[in-house]
Amino acid sequence: MRLYKSGCGGSMTGWKSMSNQKTKILHVLKSSVYAGAEHVAVSICKSLQEQFAFAYASVDGEIAPYVKGSGISFYPMSAFSIREVTKVLELYQPDIIHAHDFSAFVVCALVKKNSRLIAHLHHNPPWIQNWNYKAAVCRLLLERADRILAVSNAILEESVFFHKHHTKVLVVQNPVDTMRIRKMAQESNSVSADVLFVGRLVPPKNPLRFIRVVGALKKQKPDITAVMLGDGELAVECRKMIGKMGLEHTIYMAGFTRNPYPFMKQAKIMLVTSDLEGYGIAAAEAAVLGTPVLAANVGGLRSIFGDFPQALCGRPFSNKVGSKRIEADLRRKAAVLLRDPLRYELFKQEMEKRVYVEEIDRYMNRLESIYGELDR
Repeated sequence: MRLYKSGCGGSMTGWKSMSNQKTKILHVLKSSVYAGAEHVAVSICKSLQEQFAFAYASVDGEIAPYVKGSGISFYPMSAFSIREVTKVLELYQPDIIHAHDFSAFVVCALVKKNSRLIAHLHHNPPWIQNWNYKAAVCRLLLERADRILAVSNAILEESVFFHKHHTKVLVVQNPVDTMRIRKMAQESNSVSADVLFVGRLVPPKNPLRFIRVVGALKKQKPDITAVMLGDGELAVECRKMIGKMGLEHTIYMAGFTRNPYPFMKQAKIMLVTSDLEGYGIAAAEAAVLGTPVLAANVGGLRSIFGDFPQALCGRPFSNKVGSKRIEADLRRKAAVLLRDPLRYELFKQEMEKRVYVEEIDRYMNRLESIYGELDR
C-alpha cells in the first residue's frame, strides 16, 4: 500500500493511507507540436495510467488531438507563460510536476509550491556550453528540482552547470517500443528511397545539409531517390533549394506522417544530419528496423552509436570547419554503402549487433520507480 498526501492536491500538510487515490502527475511542455519530447510524455502517460493519474499541459495546437486521443486530460494554454502555467497548476494541483526541457523546467521551478519537480531534459542547446544568463538561471533553479533526467550523457558533459547536482541526475535514454515499431512498419507503403530524412524541418535538424548530400550523391548515382519526412519552418527553404539544385525529381518531400516506420524499413540508408540532438529517437527507431543509419557525430547520437562508431560522421564540432567535415563524411560513407552491396550488408549486420536501445518496458519501470520515490 502506498502512502498518499492528505489535503488538497499537492499539499504536504499531512499523510495518510489512501489506496483508492492515485498520485497526480502533470506533464508540462512548451511546444504545441508533436515531436520527440511530446511523444515521450504521451507514452509515459499511456503506459503508466493504471498506476498514476496523469494530465498534460502545453500550448494548444497540433499536439491536442494526440493527447486527447490517448485518453489523457489536456490543459491547453494560450501561450507559454508564468501566468498560464500557474493557472494550470492551480486547476490540477499535481503531486508531481514533470517538466520537459529547459523552458518548461524554469517556469515550473519559479511557480511551483508544494509539488515535487522533475526536470526532463531532451535537448542540449548551444547556450548550455558557456556561462550566460540562461545558464546562470538554470544553475540557480536546479536547486528546486527533485530529480533531473537527461536523455544522454552529452547533455551533462556539454553543460557548465550540472556538476553540483550529480546526486539528482539520472541518464534515462528515450524509450523505443520495438514491438509497436515493427508492427507499424508492416503497413503498406508505395514510396521507397535510397536515402531518407526523418525529422522536423528546423535549424537544429539541418535538413538543408541532407539536400546538399543528396545533390552530391546524385553526381555518382544519377538514379538516386530520396524522401524527406517532416514539416517545419524550413519547409519553404528546403523546396527552394531542391528546385535550385534541380532535384525536384530526386527528392520527394512527403511532409509529416503519423507512421514513418514503413518509410524507414524500406529505405536503404537513413541520414541524420542534425547540428544538435539531445538523443536521436528516429535514429534508434531506424536501427531497430535494421535500416543502416549514418548520423552526425553530435549530442545523444554518440550515445546510441557509441559501440558502433562506423555510423558516426565527423567529430563533435562547434564551428563551420567541423560542420563541413560531417557533411563530407555523410557523402563519402553513403556513397560507399550505395555502391558496394557487400559492405552494405556487413554494415547492417554489425549495426544490428552493436546498437543498444532502451526498451519501453524497462524505461517505464524506471519512471514508475522515480515517481514512487518522489511520492513517499
